[in-house]
Amino acid sequence: MALSFDAGDAFAIDKEAGVPCPNLDIDHRCTIHNTLTKDGFSGCVAFDCLGAGQRVSRDIFDAKSWQDHPALLRPMIDALRQMRQVQSMRQLLTSAAALPLSAPQEAMRQNLLFRIAPALTDAAALGEIETGPLPAAVGDFLQTLRPAAAGLRK
Repeated sequence: MALSFDAGDAFAIDKEAGVPCPNLDIDHRCTIHNTLTKDGFSGCVAFDCLGAGQRVSRDIFDAKSWQDHPALLRPMIDALRQMRQVQSMRQLLTSAAALPLSAPQEAMRQNLLFRIAPALTDAAALGEIETGPLPAAVGDFLQTLRPAAAGLRK
């Protein structure tokens, strides 16, 4: 429901965000789940929301559903997009702990995780992620880790 996709190798059709997939039944369950790849929807199989869907419905919207509260559809779609970004940043920063970080790098990594944390449960903080400086700060920090990551490949 929430995501858009374009017809191509991964999706058999075009679909706009907020428009139900034609493969959903009346209860919004996938009718081709067992044959997604065969039916041209390998993108559905490969998609990973990184836990964003669960966090949005459980933590941001107090387990409310857009199906029961249709006015929540657009805010939940927006929150899912934002939460995927937050979850991606968290995943990258958590993975960075496996690198041989200097003390200042580890302090920065911890600081960035701390700054991300409010967005996991607070709608206002989540909304600020998209327009605020945090994604750029995380990206800049991750760039500084390239030498450490390259050293692991040797």
